[in-house]
Formats: sequence, structure tokens, C-alpha cells
Amino acid sequence: MKKVLIVIGVLVLAGMILVGVVWWYSRTSNPWNY
Repeated sequence: MKKVLIVIGVLVLAGMILVGVVWWYSRTSNPWNY
């Protein structure tokens, strides 16, 4: 059971980091304009 909680925690943390990076990019510059 503890292993399941660890996996869920890692997935949530990775999702939060991904959303934060995308939000930061959309605020600083156009992410589609390489």
C-alpha cells in the first residue's frame, strides 16, 4: 500500500512541475514561437 502512495505522490509532483513549467513559459514568452 505504501508503494502505491509513493507512486501517486511522484505522479502528482511530476504533474505539478509540468503544469508550472508550461504556465511559466506561457507567461514569459510564446511557447510555440521557437
